[in-house]
Amino acid sequence: QRQKREAGLEVARAISELAAGNVKAQLALGLLLTRNGLYREASRELQKVILQEPNNFEGLYHLGVCSLELGNLDTATEHFSRALAVKSQSAEIYYYLGLIDFQMRKNLDAAQKLVRALKIEPSNVKALSLLGSVCLLEKATYDAIQALEKCTALSPGTCEYYLLLGSAYLQDERRQEALEQFQKGLRIAPANPAAHYHVGLGLKKLERGIEAIENKTTNKACPTG
Repeated sequence: QRQKREAGLEVARAISELAAGNVKAQLALGLLLTRNGLYREASRELQKVILQEPNNFEGLYHLGVCSLELGNLDTATEHFSRALAVKSQSAEIYYYLGLIDFQMRKNLDAAQKLVRALKIEPSNVKALSLLGSVCLLEKATYDAIQALEKCTALSPGTCEYYLLLGSAYLQDERRQEALEQFQKGLRIAPANPAAHYHVGLGLKKLERGIEAIENKTTNKACPTG
């Protein structure tokens, strides 16, 4: 499989060289390199596209992705912002801009951009998941639950969404429901260490909750005089 992928990349590079100056060929190579995680080489090809077509949305968008993957947040923001000027109703661009804000710990800015993404595409599960994470950090528990319940409905086979939803329920003191979500995540990904950790955490929180209720009941029954 790896050999086939490398052979395909070599063919694409050869075609791009033969078609030097052909925007479509350079863009196709840039996208192929991006999909294969070769972000530096992809950036070089995509820059050639933008030199010829400064408003090429696909070129700008994927340059933003490459820059983000390489950890160049300011450059990524610049590319995504230029792409947004070309195509203002792009949920993916708003998602990535929100992700950059999130990585820079600008949670409120991130939330605003993610809400914009979801107005354009309400079922964008990446934006919903990240918004849920932001709301969890900001202790906006109700909003976190709303977003993460949608994630599990839209993508019921993703372990991470159940762990996040369980964490939101836990933040809301809904211990039994939290444990149930953690257990769903573990059933989906039995080898996932995070799922095992969360199930253990859920069990501990549930036991403490039961103990607290029992203590409260016992204390009520104790004579006060």
